[in-house]
Amino acid sequence: MGRVTVRFRATNYDELAASSFGLATRKAATVEADGLVDTGAVRLYLQRGVVTKLGLRLVGRIKCRTKSDRAEARRVFSPVKLEIQGRSGVFDVVELPDSLPNVIGQIPLEHMDWVADLKNRRLISNPERRRGEMADEFGLGEANWRQTNWGRRIRMGFALAATAPRPRCGARHGQSNLTGRVCRVRRPDVPRP
Repeated sequence: MGRVTVRFRATNYDELAASSFGLATRKAATVEADGLVDTGAVRLYLQRGVVTKLGLRLVGRIKCRTKSDRAEARRVFSPVKLEIQGRSGVFDVVELPDSLPNVIGQIPLEHMDWVADLKNRRLISNPERRRGEMADEFGLGEANWRQTNWGRRIRMGFALAATAPRPRCGARHGQSNLTGRVCRVRRPDVPRP
């Protein structure tokens, strides 16, 4: 068992977005550095020097609990595009002092579907996934959608709502329209509750 350290690239997301709209006057600031993978940490934590090089905006403050069970006030900065071994995501940055290492927590790891292999000291693709990077949708897949009674009822309701004529007031029965009047027109194809 050991420490897992990975090389990452962080790019200022605000500047990246501005350049995609043609509003940027310079290339987006990018930093390559090493980060400690810590599955006990939650977010992306970058050293003050890295935050300064990226030119991130201060967006807020949070209180963090450290491993020594102390409450520390930390500054939160605008998001970065984080790239690790060919996968990327956009995350807010929590600033750390330069005396601590950059830390990649559980949320960025799960978003990019990486798992820490502590025995071999590296990041590996999630072994539960057979086809590479994927996201869990928890029952929103087509197979689960078809199998449930609830799914059938919802699909039928959506089909009825899409094909049925709307009342002149623009609202569904029992809902108020923009004028504040409640619609009393009942569609004949929708059964009474």
